[in-house]
Amino acid sequence: MFAWFDATPYYGHKAMFLGWKHRAENPFISVKLPSTRPGSVPEIVMVPRSVWDEDPTKTFPNVMVMALKAHFSRHVDRGYMFNLSVDSPKGDPEDTTNAMAEMVFTEYIRKVHVSTLKSVTADEFAAEYMRRQRYPDNLVIFVRLIGLVGAAHLNGCEGVLKGPARSSSDSKRFTVHLEDGSGKNVDVKRQNYELLPRPRLVNREFE
Repeated sequence: MFAWFDATPYYGHKAMFLGWKHRAENPFISVKLPSTRPGSVPEIVMVPRSVWDEDPTKTFPNVMVMALKAHFSRHVDRGYMFNLSVDSPKGDPEDTTNAMAEMVFTEYIRKVHVSTLKSVTADEFAAEYMRRQRYPDNLVIFVRLIGLVGAAHLNGCEGVLKGPARSSSDSKRFTVHLEDGSGKNVDVKRQNYELLPRPRLVNREFE
């Protein structure tokens, strides 16, 4: 189960951001996954101490509450606690799992600017962090496809603008390398892409 989480870094960055942003609230990050099969999308939410420690309905088992109290009595700024649960489809009951673990805060998350924590969502942070991992020099232009008719299914897809299209006889077209994992290039007109806003993340970007 944790192998699935480690293999999908986007969700890990999202959970890390929530844990750091709300660390003063002694939260645990709840990750609920329908199954570990490809395509499963988890629900990731922050559960503050005001909820897990004052739980009249006993939603959270005593052993979980005890583990959380032990963690936050010692390691408030070292890492965050997260609980990963998998509700498997019928016919696969052995895969149903519920486990808690401590994840250590990275040096990068410690450098995130306070205004970023307030203005950027966890999804926006994870997406931007992944872009920077793929392109460390950050010398690329990210765009989002819009207004396509013949290939309307690509509207909303994000990619890297590569420049004027070389394979097209239309000089007004530009090549966009899709960042959806397909590795495909598409040639589109200028009106069919918009520049993707890039949030600032860390302290040095605000100096």
